[in-house]
Amino acid sequence: VMFFLFSLAFVQGVGSYLIQAGEDGSVTDDERDALLLWFGSVSTCMLTCFRVVTGGDDWGAYYDMLQPTGTINIIIFIFFVMFSEIALLNIVTGVFVENAMKLSQPELATLAFEQRKRDLADAASLRELFHQIDLDQSGKITAREWADIVETNEKLRYRLTVMGLDIK
Repeated sequence: VMFFLFSLAFVQGVGSYLIQAGEDGSVTDDERDALLLWFGSVSTCMLTCFRVVTGGDDWGAYYDMLQPTGTINIIIFIFFVMFSEIALLNIVTGVFVENAMKLSQPELATLAFEQRKRDLADAASLRELFHQIDLDQSGKITAREWADIVETNEKLRYRLTVMGLDIK
């Protein structure tokens, strides 16, 4: 759509110039032929615009070709080149950034695996902790053993808090 709209403007501007310059006799046959070759119809002008933006041709040659047609055509052409390059750069950058963001997000299976590893490590740590709390080595922690250790062992309270356990 963008190529089409700019091509319409270029074809209209070149056509107006050729009509006016043809009456004045100020356009050479070579200039007229070159302008008609690259800007003579909307379809060829769209191809010219595509070649300019994608690096198929240097845009400076087309700028020089359009220079005699007037300041408006030159301004439109420069705006077209700048707009196209910036738009194209933004699209390409957006695609790369979007893909990078997708790749940087861990998959659900990876997240589940990491959580499972943390849970197993917490369970092993709690097992070790409860063996230390069981002072009489009965395999059970009595309410009295629990109350004594929680009141006196600040390190234990901190470890349980880090694990996300509230011991109030």
